[in-house]
Amino acid sequence: MVLRARDLEKAHQVSQRVEAAIRAKVPHVDRVLIHYEPVQKEVWKWAVPMEESGERVSAHLGEAPYFALVEV
Repeated sequence: MVLRARDLEKAHQVSQRVEAAIRAKVPHVDRVLIHYEPVQKEVWKWAVPMEESGERVSAHLGEAPYFALVEV
């Protein structure tokens, strides 16, 4: 099952409802365990601050005149 929730609290609430529904429908269930974890990203996207020339990384993130977009 895949749950599209970015909020961990929301995912926890959904798992509690699923556990309760299983206990209500399946007799003699002592325990239900649902493990949820974030989806692993295959590609990371970074914005790298660049100096005016565009050839060197800027030391000042907030004042950089350009940004290089990089996918790793």
